[in-house]
Amino acid sequence: MSNLKMLPIAEDVALELLSGSGSWRQYPAYAAEAAKRVSSSSLFFVISHNDQTIALANLRERRLPIGLGSIGLVSHGPVLLRPPELWQGDLDLAFEALADLANKTGQEIRIDPDPVWQLSGVTARLPAGAYEDPHSSPYRTIVLPIGDGQDAVRKRLHGKWRNILKQAEKAGLRTVVSSDPADFARMDPLLEELISRKGFSINQDPAFFARAVAMARGDERLLVTLVLADDEVVSAHIGAYSGQMACYLLGATNARGRQLRAAYAAQWAAIGNAIELGQQWYDLGGIDPVENPDVYHFKKRMGGHEIETGRTIILPAGGWRAYSTSAARLAWRLLSR
Repeated sequence: MSNLKMLPIAEDVALELLSGSGSWRQYPAYAAEAAKRVSSSSLFFVISHNDQTIALANLRERRLPIGLGSIGLVSHGPVLLRPPELWQGDLDLAFEALADLANKTGQEIRIDPDPVWQLSGVTARLPAGAYEDPHSSPYRTIVLPIGDGQDAVRKRLHGKWRNILKQAEKAGLRTVVSSDPADFARMDPLLEELISRKGFSINQDPAFFARAVAMARGDERLLVTLVLADDEVVSAHIGAYSGQMACYLLGATNARGRQLRAAYAAQWAAIGNAIELGQQWYDLGGIDPVENPDVYHFKKRMGGHEIETGRTIILPAGGWRAYSTSAARLAWRLLSR
């Protein structure tokens, strides 16, 4: 442990170290907006071993009332910064450093595993005292390999999906890709209609991502893809294009767009965006075959790999505050992320 260090760093330094690595959830603008939404602070730490930088972690910290301590969340991190052949050992060391921070500061730290670890054959091996939260749900999704280009991705599409895409391509639709915060708001009417029709709610809406993109710099990229028919927005897609894996965040299509198969055009354009930016994978943003079977079949037919991460990992607080972790856990579960 004497050769293992974990030190706070500024956002600018974190962005330079990330430089296209890791998960979009670990990038400064998104992390700051996500932390602000639940009255938390966004902090960055660098982890080194034998004076070599091995990992970076964004920690969203929420202070609990009446001296109960705090809870920290590392979402889809820590980010492993060295070559992949060193990742397993570096992840073990990063967990050890985070566990030491939890012990010394009396802060419970929660880690949502990064799907990239599973794709890279890396296992989240828990340090002593750590455990998986039985109340959490694993992140289940479908990931498309896209590093071999759009033609190869198209060949892997299910025949039905590919045929519908051809229909959309013949429908005279126009696609606009933008990082202008004002364009994110153009998705609102489509999303409002979808929410009304399906009866669900979301925590991170287009306005949330518009605020994040307004702060984004460097390799942090959030894009909205708008599909238009006769200058009417009939489908829209918001995606994250930071780090090693692009991710589908929000999508909505109106009645006219559904007739024109515009959602297929939006997804296909989003995949093209990720390929142009040099990303290797495209995360379809989560699946639920039971509660949302139609969306599951839409994504399943895109020819990707179905994966499931482990549950949230808890690194317990050290000292007397360990006795307040049950209250802390309850408070955290009441916070929507």
